[in-house]
Amino acid sequence: MFLTTALLRKRIPGKQWIGKYRRPRAVTLSMKQAMIRRLEIEAENEYWLSRPYLTQEQEYNHNAEGRHAKWEAFREQNYLCISPLDAVVV
Repeated sequence: MFLTTALLRKRIPGKQWIGKYRRPRAVTLSMKQAMIRRLEIEAENEYWLSRPYLTQEQEYNHNAEGRHAKWEAFREQNYLCISPLDAVVV
C-alpha cells in the first residue's frame, strides 16, 4: 500500500527545475531580507527623485548664455571657415 501511494503521487513532469510547470524554489530568510533591502533602496531613490534640485522657474532657460556661446563657437569652427567659392562646384 505504501509503495502504491509513493508511485502514484503527483509529480512535476519532466525536469523539475526548468520549464512551464517547474518546481517552485523555497523562499529563504536571506531571500526575504535581500528583497526588503532592495525595496528600501528603491523607496529611498523615489524619495530623492520626488524632490527636484531646481524649481521649474529656476530650471527654465537657466543655461541660455552657455548654450549660445557653445553654439557660436561650433558655428565659427565649422561654418564660417568655408568661403563662398569653396561651395561652388565647377
